[in-house]
Amino acid sequence: MPQQLFPKKENWIEKFTADHIPYFFNVATETCDWDKPDCMKSTEELESSSGAWIWVTDDKDGYTAARITKGSIGDSSINVQLQSGTKKTIKSSKNEPLWPLKPSSLNHIEDDLVMVDDINVGLMTHNLRERYKRDNIYTWVGANHSVLVSINPFKQLPIYGPAQIAEYAKPSA
Repeated sequence: MPQQLFPKKENWIEKFTADHIPYFFNVATETCDWDKPDCMKSTEELESSSGAWIWVTDDKDGYTAARITKGSIGDSSINVQLQSGTKKTIKSSKNEPLWPLKPSSLNHIEDDLVMVDDINVGLMTHNLRERYKRDNIYTWVGANHSVLVSINPFKQLPIYGPAQIAEYAKPSA
């Protein structure tokens, strides 16, 4: 079967995980993607999501998601729109890594950092920040649960009963 250069809308099906998270399946290529294909997006969705997404440094959050509105990675400067809507010009430098980002990665908060879509400081920081906002202060690193990241909540949380203490007291088998 020849590779399709332009995906057809009728080839894509929106499906849902057991947790009711949408994903998209292409029946022609038998591929899955968390991101909605452009051929299925409305005009408004295309306008708001066009352009590559990257991580940029942020004084408040460390890193924040941004959409490139002018230029491309490798240019001396690029214009971006932060997830908050703020527009900004970024100058290329070693202090601005500009890691690529799939927008769907922002919706998948993992309890183990090796499960994030891309392992970079921007996405790991985002994952830890979102878990912290939900009072999930413990995050594993590694399938064998040998490393545990703990973020001080600076408040009492109702998570320190005997069962929870036992769960985090030793690595899982």
